[in-house]
Amino acid sequence: MCRLVCFAHAGAGATSYATWSSLLPPSWELIAAQLPGRENRLAELPLTSLGEMVSALLVNGRSVFEPPFVLFGHSVGAIIAFEMARALEQAGASGPAHLFVSGRMAPSLTHSTPRRVEDTDASLIAQLRDYGGTDPGALDNPELLELVLPALRADMRAERQYMHETGALTQTAVTAFGGTCDPFVSEQEIAAWSAVTSGPFAYQMFEGGHFFLRAHAAAMIERMRASVAADPAGSRGP
Repeated sequence: MCRLVCFAHAGAGATSYATWSSLLPPSWELIAAQLPGRENRLAELPLTSLGEMVSALLVNGRSVFEPPFVLFGHSVGAIIAFEMARALEQAGASGPAHLFVSGRMAPSLTHSTPRRVEDTDASLIAQLRDYGGTDPGALDNPELLELVLPALRADMRAERQYMHETGALTQTAVTAFGGTCDPFVSEQEIAAWSAVTSGPFAYQMFEGGHFFLRAHAAAMIERMRASVAADPAGSRGP
């Protein structure tokens, strides 16, 4: 049994991975992290720093991070997954057999083009339109937006405030995924994830924009399975 622990993009919750369970190998289990302020935790205040998110996940999900397991994160979730791997290693716990990151430039890089930094409702809605991962009808629904914007605002603030520690590495093998037409993350920025690990690294590009994973989930999961299977020691855990 191998546990696949997933972290969603900004403002999103566990249901982002609702269809993945049916795509997993029989010996794999899906665990989708649910942070405060979204879906069934909507009544809770969202966390506003990546450090708080990682700490909360470590405390509340201790049994989840028992080997063998792998981590996957998309966009902001990729940074959460990376920092989770580092936090486990620093705590002397068993780390993941593999770290899979998707749709986010390497944490050692800074954005080379200007980004929106306002977090007014109008700016957040415009960013959702730019990323293209939200049903356009939902963006015109004030009641729905009232529910989702607080978590999105908190996640965007957390990402803006995130400071990668120079030279901070994970020992875990890393595979990075990117979209060939993602306007926010280039292939070079995906390849730069090689700098965050002292272990093996690989990357793979898929056709599509920032949410390429929705069309290529089966292929990505197959790549994850093959990557873990290629390292028998890692697939069993320490």
